[in-house]
Amino acid sequence: VLEKQVSAGVISANIRNLVLDLKRKAPEKYAYLERILREETGFELCGLHFYESSERYVVSEYAEERDGERICLEFGSCGSGSLQMLQVLSVILCYCPERASVALVDEPEAHLTPEGQVVFTRLLRRLQEKLQIQILLATNSVPILKEAQAGELVQVTAKTETNRSLGGVE
Repeated sequence: VLEKQVSAGVISANIRNLVLDLKRKAPEKYAYLERILREETGFELCGLHFYESSERYVVSEYAEERDGERICLEFGSCGSGSLQMLQVLSVILCYCPERASVALVDEPEAHLTPEGQVVFTRLLRRLQEKLQIQILLATNSVPILKEAQAGELVQVTAKTETNRSLGGVE
């Protein structure tokens, strides 16, 4: 079911299930996700479970600090940019590198502030290095383009037969 939802593009409605699935099936990848989110964004997963006998829905919480106190809130309480980062990173961790060695992320800047775009780019780079995969971004975001190294950028246009790296590296 989850794979059909991912391919249909409706995964945002089921992000709780996706992250829970990652936690259950690949605990080491889930731990890595927790760590990089905390280190790069301060976003901390604090409650994620589903007990079929006693719960109707997946419990999915993240921690926030308010007035010097750490409180746990439901995923739905955080911004759409944070949810988008969690969604994309979780999908990549669920399927790469075992089932795919390349991930295409279309317009990762949606729902993110310019600072958030830079942080997300760094998270994707860390994931790419950790999993030894290729992550391709389709973007018009100036902050993301500035974060990239020249050899990583390729301008793709319909009128060009061969696209080359903007950094001169082939």
